[in-house]
Amino acid sequence: MIARSVETAVGATLPAAALIPLGAVGRARRNLTPIHVLMELTYRCNVRCLHCYLNGREEEMTLAEIERLLDQMAAEGTLVLTLSGGEVLLRRDFFDIASAARERAFALRIFTNGTLVDDRAADRIAALRPVGVEMSLLGATAATHDAITLKQGSFKRTIAGAQRLIDRGVRVKLKTTLMQSNVDEAPAIEDLASGIGATSQVSHVMMPRRGGDLTPLSLQIDDRALRRFVDRRRRDIFDQAEPMSDGDNLCSAARATCSVSPSGDVFPCVLMPAKAGNVRETDFATIWRESETMKRMRSLAATHPLACGGCDGGDSYCPAYDLLRQAAVPVQPRAET
Repeated sequence: MIARSVETAVGATLPAAALIPLGAVGRARRNLTPIHVLMELTYRCNVRCLHCYLNGREEEMTLAEIERLLDQMAAEGTLVLTLSGGEVLLRRDFFDIASAARERAFALRIFTNGTLVDDRAADRIAALRPVGVEMSLLGATAATHDAITLKQGSFKRTIAGAQRLIDRGVRVKLKTTLMQSNVDEAPAIEDLASGIGATSQVSHVMMPRRGGDLTPLSLQIDDRALRRFVDRRRRDIFDQAEPMSDGDNLCSAARATCSVSPSGDVFPCVLMPAKAGNVRETDFATIWRESETMKRMRSLAATHPLACGGCDGGDSYCPAYDLLRQAAVPVQPRAET
């Protein structure tokens, strides 16, 4: 419960809950409407973050394939689309993809590391009128941040990119994954974010890499460091946290959300390594409605003893994390080149 509360208090990334009326989230889950889809456009990236869970490249869908998928998602009731990577701005057709999403009236969120957001890119992003842009800020200083991204100058460029967007009226959230090297800078990171007009989010959750590499877990903070952080933020975490839904607190993966990889593979969520199908071979609706993987995920979320759907604590249960931790499902490596 602490983990979920930490993320909630500082702006957890739950777009369905944040952008859609509370009751609609529960209805979407019950009706199996994919109101939010996270689409990974590329696994290419210009930084090499130590904790990144991505570990390969894929043959990326073309603009035409993505536009066809967007039409299928709209027909299924998708309202919120998150464009993620890798680094999305490495795709030369990124703005064509984003414009196609806005033309179909999706509420658009963009995940970027911000290092490629120059004045021209900032103008074009602002013109899209996204509901928000989210960037990773992994330290309060260049020394800490750049040591994690393994890219000298990335701290300065991320802050500059964020500031350009904020100056153009775009809502920016700076997200921090707490680890041994930056946990003590968390208050300063939040001060830095608020100082430039951004919101902030912190999380202590560290995930294994796709393919089963556990290396990122060596970076995670220990219980003592987490307790220190929680004690400092106790009022924010426990007094300001809000309910995530209207009484249906089961995990939304495969019930109201899913993710799509650069090559068109569909997963219950971005962290769940069980492939449900590929939109190049099967239409999105069939994968969403009929895939055995999706059905299993729904059953798992509904029957697990920690997934209490009738109380506010149930939403703290993450089936993907639980399965990865226990190796209860085979981890399917993404294609590598």
